[in-house]
Amino acid sequence: MRQAHRLAAAVLIALILAPLVSAQGVRPPAAPLVAVDPYFSVWSFADKLTDEGTRHWTGKPQPIGLQARIDGKAVRLAGRDPVRVPALEQVSVSVRPTTTR
Repeated sequence: MRQAHRLAAAVLIALILAPLVSAQGVRPPAAPLVAVDPYFSVWSFADKLTDEGTRHWTGKPQPIGLQARIDGKAVRLAGRDPVRVPALEQVSVSVRPTTTR
């Protein structure tokens, strides 16, 4: 009976604190970008998508590069190469159970 009360209290605390943790911008150590199955997935292990190359969840490099031309100037949206192209500033990241933004 005592363990049931402890479990109920732990669940209640988790439910209360969950919105606070997500509001503070806590993110997992890696953000999934492409997740088809365990054999084909691409993750970002960096705080910003342009800080380093993307990898498989095992750590093997799986580079993705994304660039855009804005007002006639090229900018990097993903990947660290080519370094001569400036990176667009990333202002946030949101990792949810089924999406990464």
